[in-house]
Amino acid sequence: MANLTKAAEDNESKIDIDHKLEVATTFIDRVGDPGAKDRLNSAAAMKALGMEATPETMVNRLLPEQAKEIEPGDSPC
Repeated sequence: MANLTKAAEDNESKIDIDHKLEVATTFIDRVGDPGAKDRLNSAAAMKALGMEATPETMVNRLLPEQAKEIEPGDSPC
């Protein structure tokens, strides 16, 4: 009986992981920028394969560099 319970819990976990990946790829499919879409799909695949990086690394790799805000008095050129 314990083996059945363990197997059921494992299957439930796998189903949950599959559902989360499906939700993530649905959101990724809505991204218009092909480069960003490719990076996000790569990150989702890595996570699905258990190859995770720190959140800081993921942010630095996935999000484009933010444009520097021009302070009052700065010249844009």
